Formats: sequence, structure tokens, C-alpha cells
Amino acid sequence: MADMKRKLSSVSAPRGKPVKLEVLRTDLVNIMAVEQVRQVYLAKVFVQLSIRNGQADDDLMADFDDQEPKYRHPRPGAMWFLHSIEFLNSLSVIFTERKVTQMGKKDLHLVLRAEGTFMQRYHLQAFPFDTQLIQLGVVSKQANEGVAPLKFITKGPDCKPKLNLPTAFALADEWELGNSLHLEEELYAPTADRTYPVICFEACLRRKPAFYLLNICVPMSIFGFISFSQYALRLEEHVADRLNFSLVTVLTAAAYKLATGQLVPHVSYVTSLDIYVLSSIATVSIHTMTGPSCHLIENSGDQRTCDLICGGLNFFFFLLINVWLLRMRIRDAVTTVWEAASTHGSRTSSVEMADDARSKRESYELELVEEAVSSQMDNGAAQARLSRGTPSAGLARQSRVDRPNSSTYESGPKRLPRASQDIISRGVPTGADLNPEAAGRPAGDAGKNSKPLGDDDARRSRTEQQMFRDIAMRC
Repeated sequence: MADMKRKLSSVSAPRGKPVKLEVLRTDLVNIMAVEQVRQVYLAKVFVQLSIRNGQADDDLMADFDDQEPKYRHPRPGAMWFLHSIEFLNSLSVIFTERKVTQMGKKDLHLVLRAEGTFMQRYHLQAFPFDTQLIQLGVVSKQANEGVAPLKFITKGPDCKPKLNLPTAFALADEWELGNSLHLEEELYAPTADRTYPVICFEACLRRKPAFYLLNICVPMSIFGFISFSQYALRLEEHVADRLNFSLVTVLTAAAYKLATGQLVPHVSYVTSLDIYVLSSIATVSIHTMTGPSCHLIENSGDQRTCDLICGGLNFFFFLLINVWLLRMRIRDAVTTVWEAASTHGSRTSSVEMADDARSKRESYELELVEEAVSSQMDNGAAQARLSRGTPSAGLARQSRVDRPNSSTYESGPKRLPRASQDIISRGVPTGADLNPEAAGRPAGDAGKNSKPLGDDDARRSRTEQQMFRDIAMRC
């Protein structure tokens, strides 16, 4: 009985010394997309860790070549520790490589390659002169208070991690990438009695504002400058013409703002670009009110004086907002990327990072299910058109919808839940299933003597498709 108690206590009690993983190298291989509306980015990552004198530990070498390692009592192997590492802010991730190699005669190296979609809070108050932090949290699923903890080592006399950025940046036309990658150690504490080790890698991106300045700010400033030409007309003689000119300029500026609304991020707070555009429209709108207001004065000389004073004040306001925009552009040009990040960028803690990813992951999975179901629907409609003898439209549609299917199910960023895969695979009928005789094949064992579908059958099939879509969405 005493031996059994000692054995049970040794299983439940945490080990005194955690396995130390030294960070040797981290490469942000590529940043493929930055989506401000969805608050995500797509990237490829490489992480290399080391266990000093790991080859001398028989427990760590036990599952050296095991691709599906299991926990071994009393001490798991190195491959098991490698599989316990995940990304804290990932929405969907694919591990393209996970291996343990022997380095020299003593050390073990743990190699991790992954690509996926990661959650990131973007702060766009200074848009288009904003700078964003790209954070990636690497966390161990084994708690520090558990039976098999591990510890990340990032600082020390023999630990000098290499942090590398991509040599060819895919988004170089839109963003400027900082010249360094920063590394921080944190503790993720989801509860009061459980903590997990986290290493957070940070890269910095600064937006190149030339596109927004040329396509939005410059036209709006031209509209504001043209509006001052109405003061060439004497108020007492051409008040109707001036009012007509002002209204046309206001409508032109408002229509241009609506036309360029798709070029700016859809956020609920006011950005720097919104301040400039709204101020330019306000400048043009003031002209519409000053002319009729000054015309109410009976004395013509006083009318002219009032008109010039109002025009001068409005012109001063116009110059003020353009000088403010120019000042922001100069300040953005003379500061480095990381200096700008300290001003505009806001760092996200590990707890916030995990909470954001957890809440976003649920809606992200539902989006994937809906896209998969809709692609199956489109594929069935394309096959039905082919069976009816419209090859040109059907082939064009089929070539378009066949490509996303492979990336959605096989090599996509996220596998669908198994229940949703089963529903989609067997529940959505294709065009050939709806009309097998028109597709040039037998109808099957259960439908050898079946007739072509009528209007009621086609309507019932559409109802079943909608039912399967609703079931998949709930899964």
C-alpha cells in the first residue's frame, strides 16, 4: 500500500526541473496578406529550438522517430514536447514540418515549420500613416504546474537567437517592413492556478500612404481650392450663380467620397484620413452658407466686406488642414519603422491574444463551412448545365469552382469539422445526381426505372439543399 501511494504521488506531482528549450532561430519566412477588416494576417514561420545535452537523456530519445508520440511516464520524449507546442493567436495553421534531429554528439534540435492565418489587433486611428505590430505567440500546452513542464530560454551567455525577416517581401508595394524582429518572454495565465510559457515574436509594418494621398487627398484638396473661385463673382449681382456653383462643388466632393469609400478600412472610429476628407467637405459646404448669409445685409459695401472676411477665414481653415496633413506626412517619412510603432502601434498581451483568437476561431470555422457548402452547390449547378448541353458556360463555371475545392478541403488553411465534412460530402446533390439520365449514366440501383425530375421534384431538391446548408452551418 505504501509503495502504491508513493507511485501515485510521483505521477500527480510536477517534476522539479522543466525541460529547457533554447531558442536558436526564428524566421518569419513570408507575410502573404494583411487584412485589416478581418483583423488577421497570413504568414509562414520557421522555429528552431535546442535541448542542450539532450542525446544523453534516454527518455528524450525514446520517441525520436515517432510521428505520433504519446506521453511516457515518468518523462516524455523530445518529439512529444515538440508536438505540445502551438501558436497562441492562430485561427488555422498547418504544420508542414515537425522533426527532432541530432546536432553534434550532445544536443537535440527541434524544428518547426508552419503556415496559417493568425489573429492580430490593428489600430487604424492614424490611417494612412499607421504602423502595425505583427505578433506571433508560441506557447506550450503543458502548464508550469503540470507533470511535464518546459521552459523557453531566450537570454543567456550561450543563447543568442537569430531572428530573420523575409528577404523578398510580398507586400512591399503597400507596406514597409521593419529591419528587425523582436522577441519577448511572457506567461499566459488563463486561470489563477495555471500558467503556460509563451515566447512572442514581433515584426513591424508601416503603411506606404502614397496611394491614398494621390487618389483621395489630392482630389479633395483640388475640390476645396476650386471652390474659392466663386469669390471672383460679385455677391450683389451673382448670388444665384454662386449658390449654384457651391452646391455643385459640394455634391461633387460628397459623390467622390462615396466612390472612394471601398478604398479605406471599414472601422467604426474616425481615422486621420476621415478627418481630412470631412474637413475638406466642410470647407466647401461653408461657401454655400456664407454667400446667402452675406447677401442679407442691405448695404452693398458691407456685403462685400462680409463676403471677403468669410472667404478669408475659410481659406485659413483650408490651409490649416492641408498643413496638418503635410506635417503628418513629413513626420511619417523622417521616423523609422520601430519609432513609429512606439507612437501608433499598441502591443497585445498574451491573454488578449488568446481571447481574440478563441472568439474569432468560432466564426472563422462557420465561414469555412459556408464557403465549402456554397462551392459544392456551384459545382452541382455547373454539372447540371453541362448535362443540359451548354458546354461553354458550364466549363467556364466548373473550371472556376473546381480549383477552390482542393484548397478548401485538402490543402486549405483549416480542416472542417468532421461532422460538417460528412454532411457536405453526402448531403449536397450534384447536377448529375439530380438528373442522372441527362448526364449519360445509369441512375443507380434505387433509380433504374426513375423518370426525369419534374417541377415538384426540382423544388423538393432545392429545399433539401437548403436544409443541408442549415445543418452544416449549425455544425
